[in-house]
Amino acid sequence: IKPESANEVHVQVYREALDSRTHVVDISQKYEPDFDMTAWWFDTDESIVDLCRFLSLSGVRPLFVRAGRVPDNAWLALFKATPNVRELVAIDCTEFYALPDALLHRTSEKNERSASPAYRYALPCLQRLALVGCYFYTHETASEQPRVLVEELLNCFIECHDNGAEIEEFCIRECVNIEEDDIELLEEVVRVVDWDGVLKIDDSVCSDCE
Repeated sequence: IKPESANEVHVQVYREALDSRTHVVDISQKYEPDFDMTAWWFDTDESIVDLCRFLSLSGVRPLFVRAGRVPDNAWLALFKATPNVRELVAIDCTEFYALPDALLHRTSEKNERSASPAYRYALPCLQRLALVGCYFYTHETASEQPRVLVEELLNCFIECHDNGAEIEEFCIRECVNIEEDDIELLEEVVRVVDWDGVLKIDDSVCSDCE
């Protein structure tokens, strides 16, 4: 999902296997999409839900989401349609606070071995989560809860690990308003934290991140 302007969300689908390790480069310059759709931001929820109904996305392994803002329902719609995703890459997101909750969303399934139902996470096969150019704190969270996103990510990693759905690697590239203390906390709960060491502060949205 890639934004063309502040009011649009651009969705591209590729049948060809993408090289996820080159996700910092604009994917559209390297690969030719098999499906292309543009939606206005206020239709994003409905558009993505319809997209997931229209396309068979169960075979998707790496999932790239590039958008300034991703609505809550859009995360869940994408995850429900792509249950076999092993790598999730979020790019240029300034508002993605619903992501940890969406990753922890569980549905109950009939358990043939027990009377109690079995629970399945939205992305049960997820092994690698990558954030590229994303904002960890914005003006909406820095003043009241400057560490809310890191705390929610920590809880997400811990819960997934404790319930047999460990996310083994967390990659952080060119992200904004993240501190070394945050990285140290993440390294305590994630098997591999791959951070580029960039400390990029945007004072216009985060006066406390210094």
